[in-house]
Amino acid sequence: MSATEYAKLARWYTPVNGVTGVKTTMTIPAEASMKGRNGNGFINFYLSADGSGHHVECGISTSFKHQGDKWHWFYTWARTGSGGDDTWSFRPGQVVPIELSISADKTALDYIVNGAIVKSFPGTYSTLTSVRLVVGACDQNFPAGRVPDPLPDWATTHSPVICSDFQYRDSSNNWITCTINNSTPPTSHGSGKPSAEVHWPTPASKYPHKGVPFEYSLEISPGTLVASLPK
Repeated sequence: MSATEYAKLARWYTPVNGVTGVKTTMTIPAEASMKGRNGNGFINFYLSADGSGHHVECGISTSFKHQGDKWHWFYTWARTGSGGDDTWSFRPGQVVPIELSISADKTALDYIVNGAIVKSFPGTYSTLTSVRLVVGACDQNFPAGRVPDPLPDWATTHSPVICSDFQYRDSSNNWITCTINNSTPPTSHGSGKPSAEVHWPTPASKYPHKGVPFEYSLEISPGTLVASLPK
């Protein structure tokens, strides 16, 4: 049965044209907390892109079961679903570089963690579209058609995640740092901009989020996004 996520996320978009790769270095939050409710919840930080007719999301994640004490790399791919590191080997405060890049022969999109390819998505690639860095959290989820009104108070929190060295690779294979001048950083929920923080379920006017934190605390500087859901 499909479910509706009670979730929020912030997105930093690279330029629209000519992107062949994207990367960042993530410092995992020192603390995270999720209450065990419907669906139990999760926290994800990831890179996302479309190419060769596919949508890909690749990053690091923790779940209700692990409560931010253990994290792992994961991927979701429209063609085959999702997967990840079953050892959950990452720990709070650990620094993890991740990258999504079109391979040299343009026959795959490679997901690279700590310098090693952990998953390749085969296809015919030229450039990528809708390339973005995403910080997201799902507090819980509800069976389709059974979203409570009003929503319960939000209960998922985490200390800052630091996404540094956020760069995209252009069609000439140059790595370029993302800034407010060459890319589109996230904006606050309700800003009316395409880059606004997203709150699910939708429409937000019918299902406004409740409780604290209402939205992400964000710090944006050249190549760096610091994001938290403070207690």
